[in-house]
Amino acid sequence: MRFNLTQINILEENTKTIGLDIILTGDDKSTHHFRMDIKGLDMMNLTLREIEKQAIKQAKHNFEHCSNG
Repeated sequence: MRFNLTQINILEENTKTIGLDIILTGDDKSTHHFRMDIKGLDMMNLTLREIEKQAIKQAKHNFEHCSNG
């Protein structure tokens, strides 16, 4: 499945960025919503393309490691 970045929100706690709230849309019109940990990443230097790559990588990882019961 192919994904496109639809929305990004910054998660903050006490004015400190702690993560990103990401929404991806699949090529089958499905919507995938999750939080992305950004520890170890320089938030100020990330481009939208880099965020999209990380989000898609995490979504694919989640799909590969999920089970239905």
